[in-house]
Amino acid sequence: MQKYKFQFESIKLVKEKLEKKAQKEVAKIDIEINNLKKKYSELEEQKKKFKNQDKKSYRASELQFQNGYMELTDKILEDIQREIEEMLMIREEKVKDLVQKSKEHKMFETLDENYKVVFRQEQDKTESGEIDEIAISKFIRKEK
Repeated sequence: MQKYKFQFESIKLVKEKLEKKAQKEVAKIDIEINNLKKKYSELEEQKKKFKNQDKKSYRASELQFQNGYMELTDKILEDIQREIEEMLMIREEKVKDLVQKSKEHKMFETLDENYKVVFRQEQDKTESGEIDEIAISKFIRKEK
């Protein structure tokens, strides 16, 4: 009995590696997005703390500093938000790529399964023929 060998095994392995690579890229982008969101929330918290300082009287220079700090913080928050949105768009593209690669890998998995079924059927047919031959030859020997 011969052993089954999938003729497209190398292609299937390449597709599997590409799928894993795409999964890693999506995971990496997710980590970056989470880091940016964390940075955003920390900066927003700092801004709230700075804004809620209890001080009854301010000098003009302190007010200018406070306004400048608030404007700068708002600009940084906008930049971080824009960066998060860009990363989400990139993630969306990577997820589409991952879905495509998963489909390709699954297609080769299915093809492999189908070829295995056909191979087993052919093996069963061959074995059945050999068993029939043995049975016929035993029957003929008994008749003699």
